[in-house]
Amino acid sequence: MACYGNRYYQTPKGKAWHEQYYVKNRSKINKKRLGRNRKDEHLKYKEKRNKCNRDWSHDLKQEWANAYGGKCSCCGESILEFLTVEHTNHNGKEDRAARGFGPKLLATLRKEGWPKEGYDIFCMNCNWATRNKKVCPHRRISLDILTGEK
Repeated sequence: MACYGNRYYQTPKGKAWHEQYYVKNRSKINKKRLGRNRKDEHLKYKEKRNKCNRDWSHDLKQEWANAYGGKCSCCGESILEFLTVEHTNHNGKEDRAARGFGPKLLATLRKEGWPKEGYDIFCMNCNWATRNKKVCPHRRISLDILTGEK
């Protein structure tokens, strides 16, 4: 199902044609407009558009997760709703300013061929724990066990 509208009417040629058509068929168009409930049509279109956007975002996130291993590289969490992009260079603020965030960032990464350098996949817990260049509790516990500290 295509989610994108017809862009022809946004071109100068399309606008000119549409204006001429409207002038020629004004009475017929107005009769059609008066006979329908515009609010119901808007809600129907809005629901269709929202569903299409949700499906597109979910498919894009699934594709992103598959490209980066499908699970948190720290704790192994694999539920898609919990997974998020980890900026391994700790430059998330600059990257979001340049590329956007959410689905827009994922779409940009897909266009670039899912670059591995600078990005990783973390669950939200691990991502929030590593803010400000801190060590995730999962890794800290592992390090404590290895070194014999408590």
